[in-house]
Amino acid sequence: MAKKFTSKIGLQPIYSTKDPDGNPATLGEAGCQIMRENLEIIEEILEEKAEETDADGNKVVRSPDGKILSSEKGQDRTKAPDLKLFTEEIEKLEDKVEKVEDHTTNAFIHVQTIEEPGFAVCDVQGNCGLRIDESGKTFMNLDSVSASEFLKEILEKGFAISDRFGFSPFAINAKGETDLNLSKATLKRIKQQLESLDSLLQADYNHIVTYGQSLGEGSQASPILTTSSFSKWGLMFNHGIKTRYATAPTYQSFVAHIERQDAENGETPAAGTADMFIQSAELNESDNKYVLSSCCARGATTVNELSKGTTWYNNIIADVTNGKRIAEAQGKTYRLIAVTWTQGEYDYGNGIAYYKGKLKQLRSDLINDVHNITGDDYSDLPFITYQVSSSYTAGKSYPDIGLALLQLAQEENSGFYMATPIYQLQYADSWHLKNFSSKLLGAYYGLALFNVLFGNDWKPLYPASHIISGNSIYLKFNKKGLTFSKPPYITATITNRGLSLLNASSAEIIQSVTIIESDTIEIKCSESPTGLTLTYGFANSNNRNAGEIRDNSDMTYTIADVIYPMYNWCSIFEYKL
Repeated sequence: MAKKFTSKIGLQPIYSTKDPDGNPATLGEAGCQIMRENLEIIEEILEEKAEETDADGNKVVRSPDGKILSSEKGQDRTKAPDLKLFTEEIEKLEDKVEKVEDHTTNAFIHVQTIEEPGFAVCDVQGNCGLRIDESGKTFMNLDSVSASEFLKEILEKGFAISDRFGFSPFAINAKGETDLNLSKATLKRIKQQLESLDSLLQADYNHIVTYGQSLGEGSQASPILTTSSFSKWGLMFNHGIKTRYATAPTYQSFVAHIERQDAENGETPAAGTADMFIQSAELNESDNKYVLSSCCARGATTVNELSKGTTWYNNIIADVTNGKRIAEAQGKTYRLIAVTWTQGEYDYGNGIAYYKGKLKQLRSDLINDVHNITGDDYSDLPFITYQVSSSYTAGKSYPDIGLALLQLAQEENSGFYMATPIYQLQYADSWHLKNFSSKLLGAYYGLALFNVLFGNDWKPLYPASHIISGNSIYLKFNKKGLTFSKPPYITATITNRGLSLLNASSAEIIQSVTIIESDTIEIKCSESPTGLTLTYGFANSNNRNAGEIRDNSDMTYTIADVIYPMYNWCSIFEYKL
């Protein structure tokens, strides 16, 4: 319990634990508000007293009881810091408050929807200075002085959208001239989104290669679902979707994409990938762009066995070589636009660093080889991945390969983009997905690829930052709309929503897990979590690495007249506190 705090000048305490009366710790916005009010009190004292001088003519600041607190020239007999240093310390505190404000769960100015359809600019108490209702009428809640000054500013200086620090990404001056002040990353994203489809899909035939091991070739995903063409813009080679099962004559033409049963291998993710991408890009007659798909996956293989020099790698090279040849024979252009990567089960236990190095090398080799075939630059070739979620089936409690795929996706400019974990999908056996889940996985790939090519900042769901207060963790995620929901095909009990935090004695210390904001979870612990490692999806849930955290995305995909939600389920992760 904290000690009682008193102040002669009206300063308020901020408690990191319960206060002397047993009230909860002061956190978030409430704590920031107290800090601001304290600073205002100190600033008022500075303003009122700064002009007073002592017998030597030095400016001084006095406390409420008349004692000199500081002297401009440092001659104060109390040895307090001089006025300049005192003021500098206040400014530093203000800066810290602003930084804390940036990390609180509530913003100080909200642009939000209101109860009825429309738009409003409000503060955190719900006071709206500007509101536009559903009919388009504008309402301003300003006093006469504020309204007058507001209109005068617009008439004399123009219009700007700014944050509370005065940074204006967009402004129009009194002459009607427009000024943009945006980061390079933002400008690049806007540029990509404004460019036409011709620029984003640079070729007439745009090739997506499905690669990996058994889940990539649809093992056990039977019966076939894609038995007829899903779009005139979706094509494959005439010999079938799976290159290793190609039937002669091979590489004669492009035909409608139809999946085919080959031994135990049924519906691959390829059809779902192409279909979702075509739907998202809204390809039509005016675009005249086609998506060519081929599957070069091979079951029961490691990343090393899929690397340069192997039969399965060479199948990709054959697909690219012949795809380009057939396109050019028609007077058309060709480009490999992505590789989807569904592999990892056979590499559990090989370690994060090993796997990342092998996969980066594979991508680098493929970029060089495809460049040599086509003459085009492939330095930004995207690898769209899943997150393997079956470490317990492999007899491993540590999901190293799933973590490696997440780390690759988190690295800037790595070229790897993780579409989704797969613990929310239905399995046919210990390793493999049912047919609709295989196609749904493909839809996740297609959606991620669309976002990547069209300049959106695609990332899977994972924690981005945290604050520790006492024994509580405030874990902020990189997406909003957090929801607790049990994966539909998991029957085992999932403790603490899939989260775990072990102390030095390997004892679980999580007591409760609660969503407190759209993007923030509060995790209460029995002792301080500082320095420990928080994990998600590490427990054995029906031989899956699984948890109960997802967003509330409204994306869906329809398979055989059944509508499936495409929530962003939280990545399996370990997070150092």
